[in-house]
Amino acid sequence: EMQLQGDSSVETADALAAIVKSGEVLQGKRALGAWKAALPPSTVRYIVDKVLPPRLAMEAQQWRPSWDPDCDDWLRPWIPLIGHLPESLYDIVESKISGASHDIVWPWKDYFDPAHWEIFVRRHILPELTRLMRELRITPPKQTDSSLHMVMLWAPLLPAKDVLSILEEAEFFDKWESALRHWLQSAKPSYGEAVAWCTGWKKLFTPELLADEHVLARLDAGAAMVDQETQDLDSLLGYSW
Repeated sequence: EMQLQGDSSVETADALAAIVKSGEVLQGKRALGAWKAALPPSTVRYIVDKVLPPRLAMEAQQWRPSWDPDCDDWLRPWIPLIGHLPESLYDIVESKISGASHDIVWPWKDYFDPAHWEIFVRRHILPELTRLMRELRITPPKQTDSSLHMVMLWAPLLPAKDVLSILEEAEFFDKWESALRHWLQSAKPSYGEAVAWCTGWKKLFTPELLADEHVLARLDAGAAMVDQETQDLDSLLGYSW
């Protein structure tokens, strides 16, 4: 059995390399994070720069996202040691996850370094979410188009300012208020029904977006419209937004 020394000797590096190649480290008692803290930086750098890239490159080529969406079988165990996906593998991973479902894409926010994640978001996520919001149809009292729900599913992966930009670019709040006004004036729903409809939309928004003054102001404008337009006796019940 190999005995690892806490130094930067060739023997230590070779021992670590052998273990990495065999995969035994993933089943051992010492976590990779503990290795990184205990071993000399030169030894860790040897593993990260020389030993892991060929192995990870081979496994990235063979990786099928639908079979292992969390990358438990090849990348995730090494993240405590390497920090993020090696630079040389970004292109192949991007080609495999672009256009993929949320379940497959979301782990990569932690696996990519921040700069590459921002590039990926702007190339592949923002355009699709913007398209969804532009095509959104708002049809009270029953909403069959779930595009906003889909956008909010992806929202935690994006800066709140980017999600807000999507909503503004697609003129979401203008469309929402217009649909609400038309419904109130043509169908004359009860006060309770109208408030429930507005509340249902509000619940779709993430806490980060609801903390934005602009978002709250637009949603509150819808609630005020209900107060102004509704003539139903339900208004006497004192529903509140």
